[in-house]
Amino acid sequence: MTFVKSLISISVGAAMLWGCSGESTSPADQGGTTSYACSADVATASDDLRIYQVMVESFVNGNSAIGHGTGYGTSHHMGDIQGIIDSLDYIQDLGMNAVWLTPIFDSVPVDGQDHWADRLDATGYFATNYFAIDPRFGTMDDAKKLVEEAHKRGLYVFFDGVFGHHKDNVVASPSGNLPVGSSNPVSYPESLPSIKKWLNTGLQNSKLTAGA
Repeated sequence: MTFVKSLISISVGAAMLWGCSGESTSPADQGGTTSYACSADVATASDDLRIYQVMVESFVNGNSAIGHGTGYGTSHHMGDIQGIIDSLDYIQDLGMNAVWLTPIFDSVPVDGQDHWADRLDATGYFATNYFAIDPRFGTMDDAKKLVEEAHKRGLYVFFDGVFGHHKDNVVASPSGNLPVGSSNPVSYPESLPSIKKWLNTGLQNSKLTAGA
């Protein structure tokens, strides 16, 4: 079992959910990407997804030593990965078979940013490093443990990632790949090949594994 497997599960899940839309699945038509053909098995698996959405920063406080302490709404804003781990039995008991997290990748503040930007960082929607966990949510080991504990219960884990914008402090892949164009939003579809190389190279060279 690997953490990488769960990281890419969001892409697989998207393919499952939208693979029957009637669009062409030819690699040539999709810019050389791999597409998942519509099938009865895929449709059945998609229909059986019962997803519990977690807004991480406003969820359960499992580690009182960390937390953003800010965000939107009236939450304590001290939610973290350990809080999700502590809640897996509850989520399973609700009849769910998947957990979808708001982004937990590292979001480094820009010097002098205002409180609205701090709140956005708490949502994870302006991530800086897609190969590291925001320390205000926990550690990579915490993320690995979450995946392991979820899989023990037969739960899928979906890690959300937002690649369409950043704050000009995004970390490149080990091979130097970055999105193309401006920071908010990035150029699209021009950025797509770069983002794929950026993520694939980063995953191949990172230690995002939970086990042998």
